[in-house]
Amino acid sequence: ILDPRSDSRTADSTLPAVFKRALGEALSGDRVVVADGNLTVIDIADAAQPIEMGAIQTPGFATGVAFESQRLLVADGELGLSVFEIPVEGDVNEATLLATVDVGGEALRVASVDGVAYLTVDEAGLVVVDLADHTVIATLNVGLEGRNEFVRPRAVAVSEDRVYVSYFSSFWEGHYGGLHVYDISSPHRPLFLGMATDSLHEWDLAVGDDVVVGAAYPWGFNVFDVSDPTDPDVIAQIDPISEAHGAAYLGGSRFVFADGTGGVFLADLSDPADPRILRRVQTPGEATGLA
Repeated sequence: ILDPRSDSRTADSTLPAVFKRALGEALSGDRVVVADGNLTVIDIADAAQPIEMGAIQTPGFATGVAFESQRLLVADGELGLSVFEIPVEGDVNEATLLATVDVGGEALRVASVDGVAYLTVDEAGLVVVDLADHTVIATLNVGLEGRNEFVRPRAVAVSEDRVYVSYFSSFWEGHYGGLHVYDISSPHRPLFLGMATDSLHEWDLAVGDDVVVGAAYPWGFNVFDVSDPTDPDVIAQIDPISEAHGAAYLGGSRFVFADGTGGVFLADLSDPADPRILRRVQTPGEATGLA
């Protein structure tokens, strides 16, 4: 998909499905880990012939996953955060459970940077875990007090000294849904910077240079200008063919989007206010996530 001129699809559409339904994904080198209640590990060294390496049973119900060096961080539902160490080589089925961390609610998604995990947790908001000793060091629920039955955290993404969290609101305006931005230069004391409330349904987030893209399931993809983190704003929207499920940043000004039964598509955001779709690729199944 990186070559807009190409009409070929890398992986053979006849490959069998190796997981039930992708709820979260993480990529490290030639390995992709898919959260589908448990974890499925796939070798993509030969992108035309991905190979299932094995499965990892988690204590809870895995809906999100991230890599931190040789550790797998799992948003493991009501069990909280599960931390696994996986072999660099050999049988991934021999992954070791290092710790489970009670995060005060149902863990939904996880991201990490510099030895710290950031989780979205139902009824808690953003929970920060120090991976050195697997302890919760901060919990932020700005604007959620007394509103939990209406506002739920969803996606989380990190970039350098900022973390971005999407919230779902059952109201279109006047509440604290949308995109929240936090300063994490001091992980023990995350600082709420600002929020955009004009988009309330981001299921997935991808962070570029001063741009964040949100997959606002099912309606479309929102492009946020975050150059001023105290005042993030939706500056463009991309309509899906099917349903907006996921997004990933490829570097430079390029993003790739998961469009449900519409497959995936590559877009150039060199002018974030005027995204250009470069090419589309039909996937064998329903594209619900990207890594």
